Amino acid sequence: MAKDKRRSHSHRSPSPPPQKPRTEKLPNFPSYLTVPNLHPKVKLICEIISTTPSSAVENLLEDTGLRITQPDVETVLKFSYSFPSQAVKFFRWSGHKLQHQHSPYSWNLVVDLLGKNGFFDAMWDAVQSMKKEGKVGDVRGAELIWDAMVGKVGLMPDTQMYNSMIDLYCYKNNSDMAKKMLDEMIYTGAFPDLQSYNVIFHSFIKNRRLKEASVLFNEMVKNECYPSKANCIAAVKLFIDIGDPYVAIKVWKFMIENYDSDLEDSGNILVVGLLDVRMLPEAVKYAGGMIEKGIKVTSATLTRLKQSLGRANKIKVYEELLRKWKSY
Repeated sequence: MAKDKRRSHSHRSPSPPPQKPRTEKLPNFPSYLTVPNLHPKVKLICEIISTTPSSAVENLLEDTGLRITQPDVETVLKFSYSFPSQAVKFFRWSGHKLQHQHSPYSWNLVVDLLGKNGFFDAMWDAVQSMKKEGKVGDVRGAELIWDAMVGKVGLMPDTQMYNSMIDLYCYKNNSDMAKKMLDEMIYTGAFPDLQSYNVIFHSFIKNRRLKEASVLFNEMVKNECYPSKANCIAAVKLFIDIGDPYVAIKVWKFMIENYDSDLEDSGNILVVGLLDVRMLPEAVKYAGGMIEKGIKVTSATLTRLKQSLGRANKIKVYEELLRKWKSY
């Protein structure tokens, strides 16, 4: 019995929802009784689930000595929507039999089953367990869960739920769907946070979605959901690399106003990039600003400035810059 008790408290499966009296009419869920030629093993398990109190389900299933497969679990769950507490106990028992290798589809069924029965806390526990088990790894599976929770059940998603979907879409390089989720959040009362914005901003930068990254940067600053330092560093480099110095300058200005370390590389990339596109006055301006703020201008950058200013017959400007550089 100690073994059964330890098994029933495994962290790997959702907690069974409490059995509660219902005053509303139950939905017309599918029943195993209406399916001809159902496999005897599946039929027996469905019968146990539908006729046994939740507290006794696991012991009775154990007494059968049945071997279980992933398809068995999926089929049983499809016909167990009318018995959510017992179904979760079965899911937990079968998980031990399968070495905790439930299929993503069976997890989706559990989430859907709990949601349709109104057990939202248990449903969210199941989603969190899925994340720990790595079962929310494919977009289709996550969309099925989202549809179960939001589309069919009518649950209002919170910021954490949206961020989970945004993370997954960006991981799969689907920045458009991630941005769609972001735009949808404010209409459901779940407001984007630093994570929401920065994950998408990073995805835009990684995939060289320059226009989208620029627009999102402006939105982030306006909404005070500031870009992370790492994202800013990557953005400056990207916009310099593709020859859009104006956005790079905008990001750099934000960086020096909000961060006070790890600025040297980005600053030097900016100055050299400005020289490359023949924006000499701007290069001198931002090099001087770096020096005044104690951000190191490298000797290589100074050499480039000297060459460019020499060709423009502005060697005195370079000498003044060098004097300032030495004094700091």
